[in-house]
Amino acid sequence: METENKQLMGKILSHDDKMQQSEGPSVVTTLSIQVEAPEPHQGGDGKAS
Repeated sequence: METENKQLMGKILSHDDKMQQSEGPSVVTTLSIQVEAPEPHQGGDGKAS
């Protein structure tokens, strides 16, 4: 599962880097937080804000 996430992150990073470099890191950071914090009962309540 971790390997899959890393591959996905790499794809997104490469794609965003080519499309819009300014917003690339922001998207990746948001994705990282969601992937690294799999807590549905806490993830989308106060942490998201």
